[in-house]
Amino acid sequence: MSSKTSNATLFSKLSLFFSILALVGGILLLAVIMPRVIVFEKVLCVIAAILCFILFLLCGYYYLVDRKQDPNFFLLDRKTQKNVPLSSLSFGMIDDKMTFYLTLISESPYDYWRSDVLVRKFRDGKEASAARPYLIPVIYKIFYDLAISENDDEWDAFFNANRAEIDFISDILNRCGEKDLAKLLTYLDSFAYRPKIQECIQGEASHLEEVLFAYVRKHIDWYY
Repeated sequence: MSSKTSNATLFSKLSLFFSILALVGGILLLAVIMPRVIVFEKVLCVIAAILCFILFLLCGYYYLVDRKQDPNFFLLDRKTQKNVPLSSLSFGMIDDKMTFYLTLISESPYDYWRSDVLVRKFRDGKEASAARPYLIPVIYKIFYDLAISENDDEWDAFFNANRAEIDFISDILNRCGEKDLAKLLTYLDSFAYRPKIQECIQGEASHLEEVLFAYVRKHIDWYY
């Protein structure tokens, strides 16, 4: 993800923080401090409170309206370089953007299985906090790709996945409620279970498509 987009996300969070801070400050000035001071100080309190409310309106306006003009990773149309309405968001758009995102974090195909790239990107890396909103979509995406894949190389990379990577992915799956999928990973080292594991994951394709779409749509504000 670009630094420009990361900065926009940071500014959006700061605008929300300062709008709330300004509102609370204005209320405290009028309701708590002003009744306890002399006339001259009351005037200063009123002026300060008005400035706080103006700041609240400005920051609130940016958070609710103006920031929607910032590029959104999933809503941005590459041709027009403008965001499409959320109502126009489709799974195909999300799938396409996540395919692109995986190329940014993987040096080679299926590297997210063969190495600990996800651990380094989302847990141990310097930019782990900024990348965190993309973690669960990445997990859903790599399993969705696996579920619809007929590529033996991809399944081989999965069945011989890096242990640290699998432990990390399993933990995330448990946290987001995908306990059945996480449980399958505990049998990954057993060659005899591999056909059953593959069958179960392939049967989850529709579910993975649904949860990936729902998750991105619900948290779309995280991707400005």
